[in-house]
Amino acid sequence: MHARWIPMWGLACVLGLAACSPGAQDPQNADSRSLSPSVSQKTTRMVYWDGSLPLEQRQSIQAFQRDEEPKILEFRRRLAEAGGGGAWEARIFGSEINEETDQSSGHEQPAWELVGQDVAGPYVPVPEVEKIGRELLSETYPEYQLGSDKGGVRQLSWSDPVNGGFLYVTVHEGKATLMRYQTGLRPSDGTTANPRDFISGRVDIDIPEK
Repeated sequence: MHARWIPMWGLACVLGLAACSPGAQDPQNADSRSLSPSVSQKTTRMVYWDGSLPLEQRQSIQAFQRDEEPKILEFRRRLAEAGGGGAWEARIFGSEINEETDQSSGHEQPAWELVGQDVAGPYVPVPEVEKIGRELLSETYPEYQLGSDKGGVRQLSWSDPVNGGFLYVTVHEGKATLMRYQTGLRPSDGTTANPRDFISGRVDIDIPEK
């Protein structure tokens, strides 16, 4: 069994920046996700970003791709524009959908979680990131929190406490902007034969790794 992926604040270290990104929860106190999960591997442990609704009532993994990822892609495009048109780069791996096991109802149910790609882009000031986020992310992620300044590093956290999931932007003052998102456990609506497969016509949100 693989452990569910926890947000990787070490991405900043990969970039050689001054500090690693702060998290909404101390990764040392949470279970971690393997970077190379297999098709057959599952986990059952709930984490803080899973939704409060019963699994079957949450937005499906396919609907998230259809309805929310286009907004996330537009958010990323607008951030690049605000940063002077600099390009975003892939830093860790592409998106993937993992098969998990949900136990929130007291019995095991199959569930799926989309783990978005870690990307890095041009520096965008925090107030501008907040402004664009209010315009584009408020419906997808109704809750927002701005982290404290940690030596020139600030994390902006959007989350959906009902369906589950988060989007994190980490701003390194004068240097770079990092972004990633994750859905929490979701049901399948049956529109893909294998829920681990991306939907047909999914927006071109993944950046090829160099």
